[in-house]
Amino acid sequence: MRKKEIIPIAAFLIFFLFNAKGQLKVAYLTKEFLNYYELSKDLSDELKIKYFGTEVYDKAPLIYENIYNDIKWIGEVPDNRILKYVDEFKSIEKSFKELSSKLNVQFDSSLAKFQKSFPDFKHDFDVCILHSLGIRAGGPVKIQDKTVLMFGVDQMAKYFDFQNFNPFFQHELAHIYHSQHFAPVDNEKYSKDAIYNFLWREGLAVYISSVLNPNAREIEVFMVDSLPQKTNNVIQIIAHDLVESLYSTEKKLIEKYFWKSSKDTIIPQTAGYYLGYLMVKEIAKEYSLVELVKLEEKVFIPKMEQILKNLLT
Repeated sequence: MRKKEIIPIAAFLIFFLFNAKGQLKVAYLTKEFLNYYELSKDLSDELKIKYFGTEVYDKAPLIYENIYNDIKWIGEVPDNRILKYVDEFKSIEKSFKELSSKLNVQFDSSLAKFQKSFPDFKHDFDVCILHSLGIRAGGPVKIQDKTVLMFGVDQMAKYFDFQNFNPFFQHELAHIYHSQHFAPVDNEKYSKDAIYNFLWREGLAVYISSVLNPNAREIEVFMVDSLPQKTNNVIQIIAHDLVESLYSTEKKLIEKYFWKSSKDTIIPQTAGYYLGYLMVKEIAKEYSLVELVKLEEKVFIPKMEQILKNLLT
């Protein structure tokens, strides 16, 4: 494993601009949120928002600007989001602290195993571990043309009762590895925002993590309790819904299949992860893991369409 460096908070902004080639840099920002939380307990809402800016946001403005943009994209106001998640923090405070203290060792172990499985995996990204205001448990984001793997400990503490975090970490590492070999086409026919791309990207990450962790519990691979069973119960409804809309970029459709905020009464939350996994698992009968990572839309989309049609029969 290549050299890993822990970044002092004062230098956090700098590493996005001057990351040395071949170094994997990790910034831990959970302590900053915990300090802010203690400070904010008896403050007015106005001051809670103000001090979030100075005590949290200003420590990593590029990262939190990215989070704010995502909050706006889903139709919410960042200030309101801050107040909501500060008020809710007490319910996850204990697990947040416990998880923050052990993530370093578990991530190192996951990274080493992933690198061994994929020797050409490049460390051309950085890692940030923080309170994400409920935006994501994990995933890569682009910050000034730099890939940053973000882990939201708040979401991990809220949703993941895991004994083994290797599948989750390797799921996110798989996204980065995929991006090193695959660039989604964006033209009149294809779109990086289409649901087929979500199904392929997330399904591939779930499939890779399942292969690397054959003894992991189901919940640690799919991240939601009983997701395979819940999804299989309505699999024909899902196939009918998606067989004609694989190219759709409609936000409501993406939310229904991939967001925990979905309120759909029929489709289980994040069912798209399991459906994508089923598709990749079937297509994997023809390709190795490395070949799957490099497949193009013109190859995998027709196969996805056929799988959906087969589910209807």
